[in-house]
Amino acid sequence: MTAEEIFTRLAAAGSGAYAVSADQTIMFWDRGAEQILGIPAEQAVGRPCHQVGEGGLTPECTGGCASMRRLREGLIPQPLELRMPSASGERKPVPVTPAVVVGLLDGDPLLVHVLNNGEDNEGPDRPLEDDRDLPTHRHV
Repeated sequence: MTAEEIFTRLAAAGSGAYAVSADQTIMFWDRGAEQILGIPAEQAVGRPCHQVGEGGLTPECTGGCASMRRLREGLIPQPLELRMPSASGERKPVPVTPAVVVGLLDGDPLLVHVLNNGEDNEGPDRPLEDDRDLPTHRHV
């Protein structure tokens, strides 16, 4: 399976998702992530996660990604709840399920973060336009 196929499937899953490379550069950001976090893909893709939004995606990002740290230790990253931005600009707890994809980036793992889009998270500040002609995700 190619990176594009994985990104297309993630975008179709209905949850928010983003993926980072081993150096924590955001490689993929879907419309669900845009809606849950209130950050457009154009402001995220290609940047280190600790430089996205005010203070990084989470305060935890500035100290190094806990999921990436577990991965480097040879452990499976566990689901966690992170304080992340929302469409209102406030930080809210967001359940995050990490998943590791290997064999796509010249041997380096791709760390996918699937975001819960439950009722505790705010949607977009305005309704989305008819999105039939809009991309469902953006990637490097």
